[in-house]
Amino acid sequence: MTYGGLNQVLNEHRAVDKRRRASSSVAGAPMPTGQHTPTPFFPPSIRGATDDLPSHVAICEERYITASNRIFRWAPSPGPASSLSTSSGLNFDPSGLMRGAVTEVLEFSLEESTCVSYSTAIIKYCAFCDSAGIPIQDRCPPSSGLLLAFVSSFVAKIRADTAKKYLGAVATWHRLWGHDWVIFPQVTYALRGLKHFQPPANDLRPPILAAHLHAVKAHLDIDSDPLHAAVWACSLFSWWAVCRLAETTSPSTPSFTPSRNATRASVQAHRQILGGKEIVRVDLPWTKTTKEKGQQKHVVKVGGALCPVEAFDNHLRLSPVPVSELSTTALFAFRSSSMPGSTLVLPLSKTKFLTTFNAALVRSGQEAFQGHSFRIGGATMYWHTGTDIKSIKLIGGWKGNSVLKYLREYARGLLPAHERAAAAIAEAAPT
Repeated sequence: MTYGGLNQVLNEHRAVDKRRRASSSVAGAPMPTGQHTPTPFFPPSIRGATDDLPSHVAICEERYITASNRIFRWAPSPGPASSLSTSSGLNFDPSGLMRGAVTEVLEFSLEESTCVSYSTAIIKYCAFCDSAGIPIQDRCPPSSGLLLAFVSSFVAKIRADTAKKYLGAVATWHRLWGHDWVIFPQVTYALRGLKHFQPPANDLRPPILAAHLHAVKAHLDIDSDPLHAAVWACSLFSWWAVCRLAETTSPSTPSFTPSRNATRASVQAHRQILGGKEIVRVDLPWTKTTKEKGQQKHVVKVGGALCPVEAFDNHLRLSPVPVSELSTTALFAFRSSSMPGSTLVLPLSKTKFLTTFNAALVRSGQEAFQGHSFRIGGATMYWHTGTDIKSIKLIGGWKGNSVLKYLREYARGLLPAHERAAAAIAEAAPT
């Protein structure tokens, strides 16, 4: 395959992206089309680029080369796409059709959020090579010296762990394009040394606690606004069930897929009554750690202003759907208030959720939160109320001790342990 100019590349990218979007919108696993793979597009010069948005990136965004597909559209080295061949060098796919299917399969090997994150590292690597005057043909595969210089360029700029993630992203980029990646011992040592020059760590993300939820509720119209009711129900479910927002919301309104996102059909048809309490179970089809195995989440009807079950029932009342559409309707999909009388419901995207929630929080005089604060807040709430770590791990779906990173205000969480120890010592003291 020969390089036929930028217009050819862009037209091919549009076609492939269109097919990918179409296949992604269908429930279940997308099937490779086996169509022709696009010509590799090597990133143009990034010399003089800013850390936020290099000028050429803006052009690429307009041409359907986005942060989510950059790792598959930009080649680490110039030239035609690699062909499929045997170990002896026989090209058994001269038409390129099988290579097209391979490319599409590879494009689904990474999560979209991972691709977006990796694109930042790719830009930084290309920008560094440009600034160092390294010709394109001398960048791939990268030498020990090149990687040492790349890592050392982050002295006093970013944390060593971040630099390590950048290096891992660049490695994945090369491997996806079929290039070897060598782990050089000197580079490993350089990453260790970078820790002595790194800036202070960012403050820990704060937890969303009951006081924040009460403040938000006072500035939401949950009785008549379907969007507000959906946001309120989603916030309580995410908090009580210690969920990631990716498990309860959609990445964006059009990208909802029942195989990845919870639907109305995910809710257990018959609710349980245990110990006099009503329990609602939701079967998540996919989570970050369990993948396709999914996970069960439970919320209990606790009554009061922060009852997740009452909020969920109120949400269903304002945004009902026919039984035949339960399996294709997002769990917290809401009826658009801009279309009175319409039965159309829209998936609740993460952006829409956070925008609405934080707007209410700011109106109450408090600062906005990030999405992970719900999972942090839920875990912290259970800990502060005396729940043991083992139970918190079960509620949140943690396998190891990473749950400890989500707990805040250790003094308050450990207070019961100190009180028990003090009582035991006092009881054992000689009279």
